[in-house]
Amino acid sequence: MKKISLFFSIVIFIGCLSCSDQTALDHALHLSGNNRTELEKVLEYYSKDEKDSLKLKAAIFLIENMPFHHYLELSEKELLYQKELYPLTTEGALGPSQAMDSLEKKYGRMNNPMTDYKNDLETITAEYLIANIEYAFRAWERAPWKKYISFRQFCEEILPYRVSSEPLDAWRETYYNYFSPILDSLLMDDDPVSAANIIYDVLLQKRWILNRKAEEMPLSGANYLLNGRFGTCMDACNLVACALRSVAIPSGVDLFLKNPSRGNNTHSWNYMKDTTGRSLELSLLSDFLRPSLASKGDTTRKKGIIYRLYYDARKESLPVSHPGKEIPASLKNPFILDVTNVYFPGTQLKIPVDEKSRKDDLLYLGVFHANVWEPVAWAEIDHGEALFRGMEPGVIFCPLYYKNGKIIPASAPFILQENNELRYFVADTDHPLDSMVVRRKYLLLPVLEELRRRSLNGRFEGANRPDFKDAVTLYTIREYPELIYQDICIDPPSMFRYMRYYPDQTSRSRCNMAEIEFFGDRQEELSGEIIGVEGSFKDLKDRTKQKAFDKDPLTFFEANGNTEGWIGLDFGRAQPVSRIRYLYRNDDNNIREGDRYELFYYAKDRWVSLGSQTGDKGQRLVYYHVPDRALYWLRNYTRGREESVFTYENGIQVFW
Repeated sequence: MKKISLFFSIVIFIGCLSCSDQTALDHALHLSGNNRTELEKVLEYYSKDEKDSLKLKAAIFLIENMPFHHYLELSEKELLYQKELYPLTTEGALGPSQAMDSLEKKYGRMNNPMTDYKNDLETITAEYLIANIEYAFRAWERAPWKKYISFRQFCEEILPYRVSSEPLDAWRETYYNYFSPILDSLLMDDDPVSAANIIYDVLLQKRWILNRKAEEMPLSGANYLLNGRFGTCMDACNLVACALRSVAIPSGVDLFLKNPSRGNNTHSWNYMKDTTGRSLELSLLSDFLRPSLASKGDTTRKKGIIYRLYYDARKESLPVSHPGKEIPASLKNPFILDVTNVYFPGTQLKIPVDEKSRKDDLLYLGVFHANVWEPVAWAEIDHGEALFRGMEPGVIFCPLYYKNGKIIPASAPFILQENNELRYFVADTDHPLDSMVVRRKYLLLPVLEELRRRSLNGRFEGANRPDFKDAVTLYTIREYPELIYQDICIDPPSMFRYMRYYPDQTSRSRCNMAEIEFFGDRQEELSGEIIGVEGSFKDLKDRTKQKAFDKDPLTFFEANGNTEGWIGLDFGRAQPVSRIRYLYRNDDNNIREGDRYELFYYAKDRWVSLGSQTGDKGQRLVYYHVPDRALYWLRNYTRGREESVFTYENGIQVFW
């Protein structure tokens, strides 16, 4: 099957699905090539007995939707990586990236081109498919909630042998035999939500090691994931979906294609269905996002446009009525369906389009990602407007056209407000701001907001006894610190041999200091032996006390335990201390002194520069005569990749 014609083959295939079942089935069998006999064995197996008629329909469902499902097999080197990654992070106390780096030194860099796909149609066996069907039906028949699950829902959210594009793996029997006895002993009612909570707790007994660097590897098979909890968010989703489906809990994966506010790419999480058909969120990566609490949803990140991943191709997921039109690569997927309205009901919206300037009959919505507008949704234009059936409030979208492989803005960016009205960002150049003070280039994530709170009442102490029984408090943190270097003047200078930072013992701080510097009466930096509590959080070697003195603002000391996480220096003899400079745990996205920046505002269909500046000693930038009510974007040309668009309201940057 040639990759170059994949999209057009998908369009033809989806067209077949609207015909008779036999036509779609014949199309799939034709594409299977030399593996056709294996698929026909399955059909023959379930055609012998009338009582297997439903299983025959299930087999047909799997086969006719099998085209274009593919996977990458792990190479010998990748299997070695996979075998050792989880022990290195749990027993070897390495961080995920450190574990990957150590294996790279040991075995060499992985060079999988990620293009040598194996197609399910050409490789799947009759034995594999029959076993999958048998165990899926066995679980469904035994499920106390079976009466709430239609055959269609069973096919879509329980039956599939794969969740995404992981390798083919005979997981169904293993998972069924593992989780079914657990439910038999612990489940006290007939509620699938109760069952899902039990399975969720079992899965949490082993910590999931999230590592985005694992995206360099193909997805792992389900049998590995049951014990080796290392990988991307999609690996984690595959594990959860297989566990739930193995005991007939309708479930799957939801995702967004591009993060609408953060610099990373796609993100996925799980959903399950209760007896009313309501979707509930859950995720191994967020221990608060469990089925019993799922009605609250994940409020820690914006999603924008949300898709549900299906095994069966969805005619409505592609603009197939326009087969001659160019489609952005990210939307050429017939197995995802826009379900934003499930998460944000009542946000159906018509976007007006200027008929005179319109150059296409499809309108896209884009989010700002990696410095460009990335299309994440589409709609047909009808009578000068495009209907989008759901979007998340509080996310900035830009209407787009897609022509000759290029993104063309159709109008000003906008945001859907809570009152279901649109707020467009149109720069007011006639009434510019007198000045704009810029302190960051990226939104502050909730985890850092929480950590800042824990810094309150932390104090810097000086002493001349190693047990600090004669400690003098020189400074106490009374306000949330900005995540920039903070200077504390000690006037007059005081003589101490020992200096330390001692966090508030009721805040669960674990210290979380990125950098600490002490200066003498001539403003020279003082050096000494690093002192403080031993160990680090989960014994991670990249979070030891040495990290608070390594001149790297992105590394930090995190103590092992919630109390007594102090850190400091022994100068060897009493020294005059005149200044303390510290940096709390941060993301290095505030303005750095000496870095080169450029500020832009959005005007009509492009970004317009407001000039370049270098970060000053105050770790800020000041721009004058900036157009008001615009959308802004700050670039750092010296370091880093994380950048978010923002507005400027009441003298404060507001990141979206």
